[in-house]
Amino acid sequence: MTMKIIVKKESFQQVLSNIQGIVEKKSTFPVLSHVLLKAEEEFSLQATDLEISFSRKLEDAKIIEEGSLCIPAKKLYDLVRELPAQKEIRIEGKENFWSNISLEGISLDLPGIDPEDFPKLEDGEEGESFSFPFPEIRSMIEKTIFAASLQESRFNLNGIFMETVEKGGERYLRFVATDGHRLSLVDRKMEKGGISEGVIIPRRGLIELRKMASEGDIRVHLKENKIAFSGENFSLLIRLLEGEFPDYKHVIPSMNDKRLTVNRRELVSALRRAHVLASERGEGVHFSIKESEMVITAGGADTGQMVERLSVRYEGEPLEIIFNARYLLEALNMMEGEEVKIELRDDEGSGLMRPIEDEDHLYVIMPMRMQV
Repeated sequence: MTMKIIVKKESFQQVLSNIQGIVEKKSTFPVLSHVLLKAEEEFSLQATDLEISFSRKLEDAKIIEEGSLCIPAKKLYDLVRELPAQKEIRIEGKENFWSNISLEGISLDLPGIDPEDFPKLEDGEEGESFSFPFPEIRSMIEKTIFAASLQESRFNLNGIFMETVEKGGERYLRFVATDGHRLSLVDRKMEKGGISEGVIIPRRGLIELRKMASEGDIRVHLKENKIAFSGENFSLLIRLLEGEFPDYKHVIPSMNDKRLTVNRRELVSALRRAHVLASERGEGVHFSIKESEMVITAGGADTGQMVERLSVRYEGEPLEIIFNARYLLEALNMMEGEEVKIELRDDEGSGLMRPIEDEDHLYVIMPMRMQV
């Protein structure tokens, strides 16, 4: 079915950019490397790899003739981003599923495939659902996703565990991620709604969700083994991970009796310097803590050494402990506020870190056993 539309270059390019992480570059199913353009009452783009499905409407498109086209997504994106800025692009269907893209003296012809071969996308709007501000969702992803495991063998840790919890008579949306060495958790208050059981959302799908441009509320739907995030002009459907998420609550230490308060930015600066040397020795950094001072040591005689002293507020017996510098930096960079509180027990027990200004965000990190 022939299609004719006119669309602004910048908005079209942005959506094509969003789908590049979804479409299959090399697939046994060629259709999965294509984007579906649909012009009906509204103009939309669709992409899927059968694990993640994306649909986005473009309100500024002018529909001249309704129809559909199925075009190689990467090639289309590469061409569109090389077109002149601040221009309108005309897209028109041709015979044998070809398409023509043109503007001011430029004409591009691209082969395509039958739009009927493109998988039908589910709407995902059945089952349990709730609404939540998208900026909060994006922030929660950023504060946890870095702690998710990258090892495919630990598939149940390759994402973020989402559930709703009750605290102090109020309901919260909770995101948790862990790779077995560290854990990041963040809670945000819910006005209403929730889910009955926790689910594991794959890391890849959440990376794509984080790219979406939306500042209002989004609707979250759970249906069987899928979760859908629906905004004003987009929908992202993600297949959930199977398996059980570990009992993370037992990992969060509750008996740490040594309490340290330190300026977050000063600690980040010191750790960045330490990491340059520590990266050659398993990324381990040594902390010696007593009274009002913390001494950070990294490196060794053969690679260069750093010693830096920071002023802190500390309650407890003197302690020496080793942590992975990168693990600390990734967590501290996602925290807000001027100071962080770190609770410790001994050189073998997990540390618990929170921003002073956000009790609903915490980070657990295992110490390292090595010589620095």
